[in-house]
Amino acid sequence: MKKWSISFLMVLLAGLLLNGLASETGYFAALVSTVQLGKQPGNIYLLPTNQLVRPAPKEITLAGRPVDAVLNRDLGLLAVLNTRGVALLDASTLAPVGEVKTSSTSYAGVAFRPGTDELWVGETARSSGDAILITRIGRDRKASSSRRVPMSEGHPVPAGIAFSKDGATA
Repeated sequence: MKKWSISFLMVLLAGLLLNGLASETGYFAALVSTVQLGKQPGNIYLLPTNQLVRPAPKEITLAGRPVDAVLNRDLGLLAVLNTRGVALLDASTLAPVGEVKTSSTSYAGVAFRPGTDELWVGETARSSGDAILITRIGRDRKASSSRRVPMSEGHPVPAGIAFSKDGATA
């Protein structure tokens, strides 16, 4: 037998023994819970991943399915990437202030480039190729000119965007 097979069997055996010991002695009884998933006291939600989530004080409805978001503190602007484009929201009130039209958007990939007025968005397309959409956002928080930077064929899907602190490197 190979070394990993023996290790696996030992781990499996140890797990079975501990499981039997735990169920007989009640040693791990503290880990058993009858709490149901969903809303809990205090407006907290228990997810199937055992995560607790507390909703923001204000909720809004957006078209599409939000998949990523980024905050620009200087502009007080929240950009929310969804399947239809990028919604631009006032960061304080969550009121819509604009939108950036895109072709198909990526799974996740939206970022403000530090030190500039640029919003970068990953775009994926089945037929025309993937690209990065770069849109200028003015001090009035409105989208102005946009340009697409096509990605070379075979390049990974633009599924995330991050910049160096100075914005020189993406």
